[in-house]
Amino acid sequence: MQQQQTSPSLDDVIGALADPTRRAVVELLGTRPHRAGELAKAVGVPPARLSRHLKVLLDVALATDTRPTDDARARVFQLEDRAITPAQEWLDQL
Repeated sequence: MQQQQTSPSLDDVIGALADPTRRAVVELLGTRPHRAGELAKAVGVPPARLSRHLKVLLDVALATDTRPTDDARARVFQLEDRAITPAQEWLDQL
């Protein structure tokens, strides 16, 4: 059975962005894709803690990840700004 993928809710996206570390990661990803290690160093958190933050961003579709062909162990994260659109539209209505 194929699992249907649903869009994250506005509450999920805002909840993910409520954390200052995740906001810092989103800001960095807004500039260009980054490897996980680069992000951990830039925001000043241990890699294991950053991994949990990245999982939240992936779960609400604020970020996507790929594995470079030259290093299958590495993960490169990039901003998926379509997930921000509902939050931005909601804020614009205020």
